[in-house]
Amino acid sequence: MTVIRIGPHTELNIFVIEGNTEVDRQTPMWGRGRIDHIGLQAASPEAFATIRQRLIDTGASDGTVNDFGSVHSVFFRDPDGLEGEVLLSKD
Repeated sequence: MTVIRIGPHTELNIFVIEGNTEVDRQTPMWGRGRIDHIGLQAASPEAFATIRQRLIDTGASDGTVNDFGSVHSVFFRDPDGLEGEVLLSKD
């Protein structure tokens, strides 16, 4: 995995998975429309806690908080099935 910082609260995580054949079933570049998931930065610890609870209340997340070193994270699924993540910076 490679992390590319593209702003003070924005990063792009790049993965290469050996043997992954996903690209073989997709349409050509610019026609794929494939996003693995999107991460959204919470404005504060209080906002993170509120968002997490709302995700649990709507059944979009089990509320598990992940510790990824520099951030805490909670994953969710939107109504269309896209995975999302809410992040809280530790600094």
